[in-house]
Amino acid sequence: MSIEDIYLFFLSQTWQNVVAILKPACLLAIVIFLLTLIWVFTKSKWLYWYLIWDSQDFVRGAPVPFQKKAQETWNKIKKKLSSKKEADWKLAIIEGEKIVEDVLFKMGYKGKNIKEKLEFATKAQIPNLESLSSSAEIYENIISAPDYRISRDKAAEVIKAFEEFLKYFEYL
Repeated sequence: MSIEDIYLFFLSQTWQNVVAILKPACLLAIVIFLLTLIWVFTKSKWLYWYLIWDSQDFVRGAPVPFQKKAQETWNKIKKKLSSKKEADWKLAIIEGEKIVEDVLFKMGYKGKNIKEKLEFATKAQIPNLESLSSSAEIYENIISAPDYRISRDKAAEVIKAFEEFLKYFEYL
């Protein structure tokens, strides 16, 4: 097969028939793809968060403060605490601990978990170190023993200790 044969194939009626079938099929595939993208963007918040929200920030001249996002996240955690289910209380503690642990990491405390990070802290650095340490212990109990029982009052104490820590360091 030579280059001339390939060239002649593309000039032949057979190739013209294939192209006549492929053009509408490709056009249909593109239209379906675009309609799917439009549907996905309208059903998700992606378009709002990444396009509209950013443009609103640009018009305002400044980004939305980090504290606002943190406050929204924290309100969701506190809402779980107001539930009647013990599983929601535990989940609130787990999510709150993750935020506290992240803040400790950003502050430069090293360790595998929150207990190890708090071992290197002093009362002068973290005013509610004792309540935070006991809260970390309750968190460890929840993680290590799924059947660990906790009362709503105890869960509220843990969340309050986390909240005091986050407010002291101006996360909330």
